[in-house]
Amino acid sequence: MDRKEFDKLDILEQIDYFNQKLKEVSSISKICESIGIPSSTVRDRFKRAGFKYEQNKKCYQSNTNETLSKSDKSNTLVTPNERTKNTKNIISQENNYNTENTKLIQANDLKQISDIMNFKNDILELIDLKQEIKNTIEAVKKYEFESNVIDIPELKIDFSKMEGSIKNRSFKVYEGVLEKFLKFAKKNSNFKQQDLLAQAMVEFVERYDR
Repeated sequence: MDRKEFDKLDILEQIDYFNQKLKEVSSISKICESIGIPSSTVRDRFKRAGFKYEQNKKCYQSNTNETLSKSDKSNTLVTPNERTKNTKNIISQENNYNTENTKLIQANDLKQISDIMNFKNDILELIDLKQEIKNTIEAVKKYEFESNVIDIPELKIDFSKMEGSIKNRSFKVYEGVLEKFLKFAKKNSNFKQQDLLAQAMVEFVERYDR
């Protein structure tokens, strides 16, 4: 018997089928495996019908301890109307369970769709702001660059500090320093070398002679 055929039986016939098989197999899991139905489904289904598995007797019995088999159905307190009612109740409970699971899955799917749509909207907003973001980054880079640039003061000779007559004095100077000075003097040829040197000496003294 497969799962489809088994589900067509009413609940008492299903229980009777298991009890008959348990006489041969003595393993609920093997019977479920042969039918193709989870053992947990069988357990819950029989439990809702008011039956439990008696380990000592190796069969399912009603909670009122009435054995169930085709040979003694006339002795059971379960009437045909009650059998139909129990079957309908179990089917209804299973349908309700499936419906609730479906609603839960649909709710999760809707939430995922909503999250995806919100993420998509965020991306579209960033795309719209792309040029503004780019302009802001460029402005920040320009500001940082200009902030790091040292302003070069205008070269001036303060002749008011050039007092006294011009005197010759021999100084020893490093070759590299002299080359830099001569190069600078050539670049600023509108001033005399003696005036450039005098201005440099005045500024040096005023800065460090404290």
